[in-house]
Amino acid sequence: MADSAPQQNNKVVAFGAKVEREMPSVSQSQSRLMRAAAEGKVEGVPKSVGKDFVRADHGRKIGKLPKHVKHKAKRLARSGMISDKQLAKMGD
Repeated sequence: MADSAPQQNNKVVAFGAKVEREMPSVSQSQSRLMRAAAEGKVEGVPKSVGKDFVRADHGRKIGKLPKHVKHKAKRLARSGMISDKQLAKMGD
């Protein structure tokens, strides 16, 4: 069975009786998108999802994150973690 302890960047958060993990942004562009979504300025991303990301990013230095994660996605595809189809959806 997999270890259920939270990773260093993920905190376990309880919403009512449901336990979920916070998901911080992995890039500067994702952070900007989620902040706009939290304000309701983005179609296709629910406002609640944006608010969850903004809450998870609170107190983090976004400027130290990579601008994009395109290269990381290519590395994951080469290692077999994601498929070529998923890589194409990311905008290769």
